[in-house]
Amino acid sequence: GDWGAVLPQLSPENWTAFLQELIKQKQVDVALTLWKLMAQNDYIPDKALELRFCEFLIANGWVPDAKEVWKSWKGDALPGMYDGGFELDPLNTAFGWRLIHHPDVMVDRTLETPFEGAYCLNLHFVGTKNVVFRHVAQVVPVEPNRSYALKFAQRARNITTDQGVFLEVSGYK
Repeated sequence: GDWGAVLPQLSPENWTAFLQELIKQKQVDVALTLWKLMAQNDYIPDKALELRFCEFLIANGWVPDAKEVWKSWKGDALPGMYDGGFELDPLNTAFGWRLIHHPDVMVDRTLETPFEGAYCLNLHFVGTKNVVFRHVAQVVPVEPNRSYALKFAQRARNITTDQGVFLEVSGYK
């Protein structure tokens, strides 16, 4: 059916449930129209749904719109990394840190030896082989035609690889 035809008939108490169904059905256009309608009417969904909707937009290539949802979730309009010091638990969604399991690497957020702040991320390589590890990532919403500085601090012990520890930055899609 025509998902968009339902919107004018929908009462505000059903917006959240309908948005969840639109996400499930991958109806990006209609979901975004509903999101904007909700915003115009000062209807605030719960924070978990905001994150889910933001992730939905990113996954479907609607990054500029996802940035707007992220700003609403985050509560500020500042571009850049979210929680660069790992002070909060990783979100594993939207524009937050994503930690993906790797069988040869133990990853944990810890109070051990932070560079600044209270926490840091600890990576423990459990074997002796060289591991291609790209399992800690964050999609960072940036503005075009602006310069950004990335600061990175690392400590390493007993790393035997010829490349050492390094940070890689790449474009998203």
